[in-house]
Amino acid sequence: MDYIGGKKMKLEFISKSLDYLNNDPYRTKVVLGNSEVAFYPIYFDKDAISKSDAELLELATEKIYQDNFWHQIQNRTLNRLNELAVLYP
Repeated sequence: MDYIGGKKMKLEFISKSLDYLNNDPYRTKVVLGNSEVAFYPIYFDKDAISKSDAELLELATEKIYQDNFWHQIQNRTLNRLNELAVLYP
């Protein structure tokens, strides 16, 4: 189970494979899924295929977080900067 954006998402590693373009490896496709039969493909550089399933799961969930919840990271950073500005005018 992974926490993405402060919410529990029951994503698990389903598979990894290489996508090909003109008969050459093009990118690594990692598929995450959940018990509700949702599938979430994430794409990485072709060399990522050599990583373990656990490493790819961690990379994929981090990518989902960055792609979908970047505003939460930005808001937390701005809030912290505002707090510091009050403490150190």
